[in-house]
Amino acid sequence: MEKVCEYEGSSLWGMNGGQPESPDGTLLVYAKKPDLEDKEKQITEIWICDRNTLANARCVFTVSCGNHNGPSATFTDNDHIVFRDIINGFSAFRVLNIHTGEVVYGPIFGKESHCAENGQYPFSISEEFLDKNPDHPEIDICGIYLLDLKTGKIRRVADKKTVYDMVIKSGCTPNEYTTSMSHVQLNPSATKVMMRLSVANCLYLVPLAALTLRLVRHMSFQTNQFISFGLTMIHTWQLVSTMTVQRLRWKRAVSSVLHQTENA
Repeated sequence: MEKVCEYEGSSLWGMNGGQPESPDGTLLVYAKKPDLEDKEKQITEIWICDRNTLANARCVFTVSCGNHNGPSATFTDNDHIVFRDIINGFSAFRVLNIHTGEVVYGPIFGKESHCAENGQYPFSISEEFLDKNPDHPEIDICGIYLLDLKTGKIRRVADKKTVYDMVIKSGCTPNEYTTSMSHVQLNPSATKVMMRLSVANCLYLVPLAALTLRLVRHMSFQTNQFISFGLTMIHTWQLVSTMTVQRLRWKRAVSSVLHQTENA
């Protein structure tokens, strides 16, 4: 095991499930942050180096971002990376050519995703971003959008009503944070999109991105949305258990009593 960089500050990878390695396996992208305690400027540098030798390291861009996941820099192909930047207090993302330094797309204000799939980069738009993209009038309502990395075209694949209908159909109730979706991810063929969102009364256990189970009443949960030809949205839910919260608590209590009894 080797350190990617020798540095007196901190080095950062992106989100779990991202693509810090170029598709051809020759390069790595990571971030350097000189001061994790700097809450004002939060200066963070994005670096590229050779995958096998860790040599030829170079800074390709400087952003402002928090410590959690850093700029979430990830390769979209062998020549481009996408990453997060905080501009005037709002999250935005850019697509950069790592050879020329040209910003190909962005900044586009919204919540970035883990990575691109099949030439598409998904992102979410909630209320705070609605007036932040005057160069992209197609970003006009809350929802899930895809950026075509070849053409730059942006299209919406799920709007606010679609998300609300999906939540209600599942027996849950939307709340004020439901449209604040995050961790948007595509399957490899870019025909399905998954996101994390919040509801008011979910009584079930569902799978999260880290493949762990979590009690989700008044918390975030995930669901799958199936995109058919990019036009018709068919919604399905995959519930791990139909056990209610009350039943779950009772089972935990019994397990705790048995454990204590056996150790007595």
